[in-house]
Amino acid sequence: MKKRMLFGFLCSLLMGSDLVAQDYLAMARPKDSKEWGYIDEKGKMVIKAQYRTCFPFNEEGYAVVNENRKFMFIDTKGKELKTGYKKFYLKEFSFGFGAGTVLAFNDGLAPIRERKGWGFLNKEGKLAIEMKYDNVSGFKDGLAFAIIKNKFFILDPSGKETAVNVKDIVEIKRPSEGMVAYRAKNKLMGFVNGEGEAVIKAKYIAVGRFVAGVAWARNTDDQFGYIDKKGNWVIKPQFDAVKNFDPVAGLARVKDKDGWGYINKDGKKLKLNIETEVYGDFVDGLAKGRKDKKFGFFGPDGNWVIKPQLQGVGKVSSGFIPAKENDLWGFIDMKGKWVIEPQFEGIRKMVKVN
Repeated sequence: MKKRMLFGFLCSLLMGSDLVAQDYLAMARPKDSKEWGYIDEKGKMVIKAQYRTCFPFNEEGYAVVNENRKFMFIDTKGKELKTGYKKFYLKEFSFGFGAGTVLAFNDGLAPIRERKGWGFLNKEGKLAIEMKYDNVSGFKDGLAFAIIKNKFFILDPSGKETAVNVKDIVEIKRPSEGMVAYRAKNKLMGFVNGEGEAVIKAKYIAVGRFVAGVAWARNTDDQFGYIDKKGNWVIKPQFDAVKNFDPVAGLARVKDKDGWGYINKDGKKLKLNIETEVYGDFVDGLAKGRKDKKFGFFGPDGNWVIKPQLQGVGKVSSGFIPAKENDLWGFIDMKGKWVIEPQFEGIRKMVKVN
C-alpha cells in the first residue's frame, strides 16, 4: 500500500513538473521560414511553424490564428476550438503606431461577430452572450462595454447589462481596473464605474488607462498630469507628454521643457546618472537603454542591470525579454542570461499561461 502511495506521489510530481514546463509560450519563426509556430520556455517548438498570420497566447491559454482567411482559436496543444461557425470576425485591439492584435479570451469570454452583431463566445466554443451589439470591447476585470442603437451599456460576464448613466456620451473605451473612460459631446473625457455612473466628469482632453489606481490625464490647458479614481490630481498637470507608471519601479516617463525623464509617484523628477542614448518606459522594473548602438536595460537606481551589449531587444513579459544577436532572436532573463539561445528569425513576447 505504501509503495503504491509513493508511486502515485512521484507520478504526480512528474506530471506537475511537465505542466509547469508548458506554462510559458511564445510565438517564434524559425530561421529561413515565413511561417510562425509556438515555443515553450526552453525553446522547444511545441506547436509547429505553420501559420502566416497568428497572435500570441494570452493568459487564459488560447491564441488566435488565421488560416485560409479564417480566424480560429487554438489551445496550448495546437488544437482548434470548435465553435460551430464557418467564419467569424474578432475585435482588433490597437496599441498605437499601427501595432496591434486581436482579442482572445478574457474572463473566459471572447468578442465575436458572425455577420452584423457582436457577442461573446465562451471557452467551450459556445455563444455565451448574444450577437446583438453594434460594438463591444473585450472583458477586463469583469467588465466590458457594449453599444446598441446608440445606447451604451456595461456588461458583466453573465451578460447582465447596466446602462451608462451619462446623457451626452458619444464614445466609450475598454475598461481598466473597474473604470471605463468615455467621451462626451463636448469632446472631453471622463470615467464611469461598473454601475455606469459618471464618477469622474468629462473635463479632460484625453485620459489613459488606470494602472495601480492612477491614470494620466490631459487638461484643457494641454498639460498632462495624473489622477486617482475620484478624479483628484495626485500629480498636477505640468508635463507635455506622459506614460503609465510601472508598479514595480514606481516610476513613469514624462516630457517637459527639458526633454524626457522619470518621475516617482510624488511627482518628483529623478536624475538618473546613466549614459544612455535611449530612455525607455519601465516595465516590471526595467527600462530599455542604448549605448554605442547596443541595447541593454537599467533599473530605477540608474544602474545597468543588463549591460548594453545586444543588437536588439523587445519588451519585458513574464520575466522574459526578446533579445537579438547576430541577426537572430532568442530570450534572456531579467538579469541578461540567455535562456533560449538566439536561433529564430523572429519572436514575440513570452506569455505565462494559467
